[in-house]
Amino acid sequence: MPGASPAVDGAVTAEFSRFALNALLVTLIDDDEPPRWSDVALNHICGPATHVEVDGLPLVHGSKLPAGAFTVRWSMDQCTALEAFELQGGVELLVFHEDTGLSAVVTPDKLIVSSTMGSSRMRAPFASSMSLLPAQHRP
Repeated sequence: MPGASPAVDGAVTAEFSRFALNALLVTLIDDDEPPRWSDVALNHICGPATHVEVDGLPLVHGSKLPAGAFTVRWSMDQCTALEAFELQGGVELLVFHEDTGLSAVVTPDKLIVSSTMGSSRMRAPFASSMSLLPAQHRP
């Protein structure tokens, strides 16, 4: 991005990478057992042009998460994830079930991440993981 310093660019990228699955998966999963997809948050955190697909099909509210690996693709229109980031552009997550949660390879597609630190265009794929265990059971 013009005018963005490498330090700002790196800080924004590192901060978002830490919380990527919270922003891009947790907002789509309800608290049911087993977990199900939810589109409730999308209208509150994203602009009207936002679109989410699971394995190439539109996200269906109330449907179960796939049992095996799956792909989530976001096309974002001014999404305010976690009230800390504004996201614009696309991202694809190749998600895997782990013993204690989910992990993913996150591949940005013209993704611009903005925060109080500045803005960054994310270009490189990165790995991320999150626990689905209650806090008292996490290592």
